[in-house]
Amino acid sequence: MRFSRSRQSYLAGLLGILALVGAGCGSSHKNGGAYVNLEWSIFDLGDTVMASPLNCADVGAGAVVLTLVGSSGTYTDTFTCATLQGASAYVPSGSYNITLDLYGDPAVYGNNTTLLDTLSAAQTLVNGPNTLGAIDFQVNSYVLGWSISSSVGTTCASVGATWVELDVLYSGQTQPVAYTFSCKDYRSATTAIDMGSYAIQWWAILQDSSYRPLSTTQSVNYSVYNSATSRTQADLGTAYFPLP
Repeated sequence: MRFSRSRQSYLAGLLGILALVGAGCGSSHKNGGAYVNLEWSIFDLGDTVMASPLNCADVGAGAVVLTLVGSSGTYTDTFTCATLQGASAYVPSGSYNITLDLYGDPAVYGNNTTLLDTLSAAQTLVNGPNTLGAIDFQVNSYVLGWSISSSVGTTCASVGATWVELDVLYSGQTQPVAYTFSCKDYRSATTAIDMGSYAIQWWAILQDSSYRPLSTTQSVNYSVYNSATSRTQADLGTAYFPLP
């Protein structure tokens, strides 16, 4: 059975999805404890029917961290996102607060603290295997479309454009984060962005095959919105590139 969370309650996450499948009927493994099996999929926040799972490399995801907090202590396991599955170490049976965090790949983000999504629940683990239902992470991205207006044409080819660069400037930073798209796509999405609610400035640059600028938009203020009860896709709208 696949368990999917509501888009309106993403922090509810794993509530009700822990299926205690194959539990050891109370018998003890040699370590005398419980462990959890888990599998995960990743979807874009804009995929309203969650029909097209993405791979970890597509969204820049690096690790899935499982944290179990119970009366006996706190236990953490880290899995490589690309495996799409994992099993925890043994823990004492009992009631736990369970959290699953999806982190960005340090090679993409330059750090290991970029949190892309999180799910949580409170459940009881019994001795032996406890299987988590299929876990659906949903990641947000900047989505940008673009349009060209020129006396010689309105297509990328007609104006000699090859690339569109999206620059995103975060509060407190002096250098923007740059994303590059193929101009001929006319609409594209970045790798996943950090959770939370925060303000950015963005602008877009139309470039030729050598990345030389042909046209640049003005800076636009935008607020990414991720509350405790809902998330909104970070659709930046359309960048308009006027040319002679």
